[in-house]
Amino acid sequence: MHLYLPDTVVLQLYRHDGEAEFADYMDANSLTFVALGDAERPALCGIDAAAQLHYEGAQRTLVSAAGIVSGIRRRRLCIPFGKSKLSQLLRRAYNTEKGSPNNSLTGSTETVLLTQAFSDAVCAEESFHCLSTTRRVGNILVSAGIGSATRDLAVDKWRLDHDIME
Repeated sequence: MHLYLPDTVVLQLYRHDGEAEFADYMDANSLTFVALGDAERPALCGIDAAAQLHYEGAQRTLVSAAGIVSGIRRRRLCIPFGKSKLSQLLRRAYNTEKGSPNNSLTGSTETVLLTQAFSDAVCAEESFHCLSTTRRVGNILVSAGIGSATRDLAVDKWRLDHDIME
């Protein structure tokens, strides 16, 4: 994990085109987002201009990912423009593809928050930030539903003193 370089967001997609592929791999037609906890903190409070560019790029990616996830409602994913391969895969993954024979096999959507924390003094600040960010996102999802995540992850609403206050 690179300190103050929050440019890593992993998008993992699986798909299948038939019953045989689905039977062999139960995670088929699934979608996974993994984002570093550092992605919500301004890099060095804006002092390091090069790191600030990485922060802004990671923030845009994270908000885009939250925008896709916020469309999920009880196994349904609303995607406005359904012509791309990605949107076709997302419709199939979340049981909204009309006429798909595998709709009955698609399971419910689950959300999992993972935090990477270290016990040594070198990464204490990073661990604290990851824990506080995970708690903040968890509170948003539990209290207001996942639909509000995109609004609350806006770039200009996060300051380092939020970490200190929490």
